[in-house]
Amino acid sequence: MERARSRSSREHARALSRIIDVYDNRDLNIVQVDCDNEFDNDHVRAIIAPRVLDVASREEHVGPVERSIRTVKERVRCICHSLPYKRYTKVMVRSLVESVVFWLNSFPAVDGVSEDLSPAAIVINMVSFLSDE
Repeated sequence: MERARSRSSREHARALSRIIDVYDNRDLNIVQVDCDNEFDNDHVRAIIAPRVLDVASREEHVGPVERSIRTVKERVRCICHSLPYKRYTKVMVRSLVESVVFWLNSFPAVDGVSEDLSPAAIVINMVSFLSDE
């Protein structure tokens, strides 16, 4: 998971550039980037060129992204419910979200592209020992 330091368009472009570099280093081709109006700017378009930037209109939602966000929120809420705290600091919430995303990416998804490899293993080559087989 890539976390931007701020919500500025330059920071969005920088974070997206780092993500694209990870995929390019694994020879995984990004064809299209789906986003909302917050990402629709010249910095982002320049970074992803020649890829397509598909911007959802104001009332439109990107289904797979919305479902992914909902899954992360559900997991975070479940963990929060099991913890003994009444209040959570921003650092605690941020770390909890990072942890949830880490674990979701650490196991193969039921409807994923691989039955054996997790998304993290595919994208950042976490399982270099598999090449020995």
